[in-house]
Amino acid sequence: MNVKIQFLSFGNFRLQDGKQVRFWQDKWLGMSTLKEQYTNLYNIVKRKSAIVADIMSFVPLNISFSISLVGQNFDYWHNLVL
Repeated sequence: MNVKIQFLSFGNFRLQDGKQVRFWQDKWLGMSTLKEQYTNLYNIVKRKSAIVADIMSFVPLNISFSISLVGQNFDYWHNLVL
C-alpha cells in the first residue's frame, strides 16, 4: 500500500468523464488532492471516496457533510466551488 501511495503522488489524473477519479483523494484539480487542499472539508464529508462523475452530475453538487457548513468551513466550500 505504501508503494501505491508513493506512486500516485508523482502524477495527476486526467479527468475525462470523471468515472475513474476520486473527488477528494486523487490529484485532478491543482497540484495536490482536494483532501490536502481542503482538509477541514474532507474531515466532515460523508463519502470520502466519491468519484468526480457522481459529485458533478447534479446541481447543486451531489455531496453531503456530516455537519452544517458554517463559518470557515462554508468559506472553504465557497472557495472550492467557485
